[in-house]
Amino acid sequence: MTISFFKDISLFKTFEYPGKRHRLIITASLSTFLGCALALPAMADTSLVNHKVVVTGPIQVRLSFTDQNGAEQDLSLVSLPAATSNALPGLLKQLVQSPLLVAPGHGNGFFDQAWQTIKADVCQENVTQLTQGINNANNQAYNVACTPDPIGALFAVIETQWEDPTGFQVNGTRLILSYTAPYNSTVFNVTTPATCKNANAVCAADPQFTLLFQAEMVLTFTSANSPVPVLLPTDQHVGQISQDTLSEGNNSGTIQRAVDAWAVGLGFSAAASAATLETLGAADLIAQTAQLAAQLAGLGYSSAYNAHLRDTVLPALSSPSAASTALSASGQFDTLWQGLAAATALGFGNLAISQGSDGSLIFRVTKAAGSQPVLTDVTAQANTAPSLIPPAIGVAVQEAKPGSQITVRGSSFSRPETTSLKVGWTNAFASDSVGTAIKTEVDWNVSGGAVQKVSTTQGSYTFDKLQPGTEYQFKVSECDPLSCAPASKQLTLKTWPAGSDKVVFWLDNTSSTTIGTTTVDPTTGGFNTTLTLPANASAGQHTLHASYSPAGAGLPKTEQATATIFVCPESGCTPTIAFINPNTQTVQPPPGLVEQNYSFTLRGDGFSTGDVTVFLDSATGTKLGTKPVAASGTFQSNFTMPDVAAGNHTILAVETASGKTLQASVPVFVEATPQ
Repeated sequence: MTISFFKDISLFKTFEYPGKRHRLIITASLSTFLGCALALPAMADTSLVNHKVVVTGPIQVRLSFTDQNGAEQDLSLVSLPAATSNALPGLLKQLVQSPLLVAPGHGNGFFDQAWQTIKADVCQENVTQLTQGINNANNQAYNVACTPDPIGALFAVIETQWEDPTGFQVNGTRLILSYTAPYNSTVFNVTTPATCKNANAVCAADPQFTLLFQAEMVLTFTSANSPVPVLLPTDQHVGQISQDTLSEGNNSGTIQRAVDAWAVGLGFSAAASAATLETLGAADLIAQTAQLAAQLAGLGYSSAYNAHLRDTVLPALSSPSAASTALSASGQFDTLWQGLAAATALGFGNLAISQGSDGSLIFRVTKAAGSQPVLTDVTAQANTAPSLIPPAIGVAVQEAKPGSQITVRGSSFSRPETTSLKVGWTNAFASDSVGTAIKTEVDWNVSGGAVQKVSTTQGSYTFDKLQPGTEYQFKVSECDPLSCAPASKQLTLKTWPAGSDKVVFWLDNTSSTTIGTTTVDPTTGGFNTTLTLPANASAGQHTLHASYSPAGAGLPKTEQATATIFVCPESGCTPTIAFINPNTQTVQPPPGLVEQNYSFTLRGDGFSTGDVTVFLDSATGTKLGTKPVAASGTFQSNFTMPDVAAGNHTILAVETASGKTLQASVPVFVEATPQ
């Protein structure tokens, strides 16, 4: 059983549809009827790659994944359980109600319903164009009746190479869906100068023709990827909508040649007159007409007078219903591609377009299985990672009295794991989009102890209030809204010994005489503590030492840092000013470094209650501002460096109180603003 396909020559009338690269074409192909049956492709081969199949089932979107119980699932989008459907991205969830997917299979599918909508208009257009093309001074068409094909067939194929309109070979992926209604017929009679409406002994009847034509809806989806489209934002899935107009061949010429052939078959030219025909004997007329009828019947024509209707004609289908159908189908496939692309947010990919065993057209996306999480000791990794910033300490004041308290801040020390452990893990669902809800459960316990569980949506978890020098075990399981990954291997970690987080302080070279201790914060690697200077500390500059010495194999080595502090004499502290690190709020060793037009923080100590004025270079230089002094004799405020010459300068603070002038200075290097 075969069907003959005829050359289609078309001139597209294009309607721009922004942002799209697929096109829907509705054509009517006029063809000679040389056969009467479709050859259905074998159902055993479900691939569409360079293999055309006829779709006899519904259009489906299927999701293939391993569910949270470890079972393999291959589910139709329109029949998902509610819990699964609710977990889908919005655009994918919207597809559930798409007319493409809810329509039944062959006979009442989406394209079948579209054909039912436009088939009457297609027939009417054919009748109108046929009549307009035939009617002239010598010929008139009458008894014109068009019968549309009651149902068509949907064909699908994926091409990996094709010829573009310029004749070049293109490699890529092109999905073509063509709905074909091949058996539309128009029956009509044609008057001629040599025939009569009703046959008699001396006048043959007007010829009757049965014109069979094919109507076709074509949707083309083009992707640069091969052998199947991919679901990436960079892959343009959509294009334009086109509708064919008349290009080549014409009804009037075709029918006129058929009329001529009929007349020649009777032994007369097309110009034969009625008078000439009248001299033809009845017996001759009957014999020659019967002979022609037998010849035509042998060719398979449905009417004895059909002959030479061999031109392929693509008449315009310009009816509102045809145009509306084109837009509707295009829009539905836009929604389909957008929904499939949205599936990538849950890790779906590997789009496969195939034919199911029931003849359905399947768009299947497969979710990559989650990988087994790999656990790490986050704190240990941070402690061993290379760092350009060494451990450091700073004091909040430049000078202090013997026996007074000073604030000391530390930073960039190794983070202790004495009473806390931070466990991290790799993302089991790396193919899911950022923002997808990943639920993580961590089983943990003291080695040999009862298992406890914690849940988190983060990629790490800090376990605190642990016992020093104790082994703990951890195991992680991760699930996204649809599936779960294999549980991680068990990770065993041991907390540091007690006291391994301690920092010891002393002045100068008297390491045996500590002036205080503190502990390093396990989260920041820093500390903020208050120390008391020895009451017998001598006046002058001293070096404050901090030593951090974790104990145990595999732990960080001893880390030390120093800062300078000035101890005031018995007569009292003199005014001082210093630049303050805005991050640590500690004194920066001079000189300060400031860029033109940028702000900086300045602290003063040893002043009297009142107002202090800050100048650049001298008391007659540029005034930077006036600030109040607290009862403690201190001030701290922000100032802006003016646009002065780059290089070495001096910041000067001046206060006049009780008839005395107090002042202090600090060197600064001004950097030019980059151009």
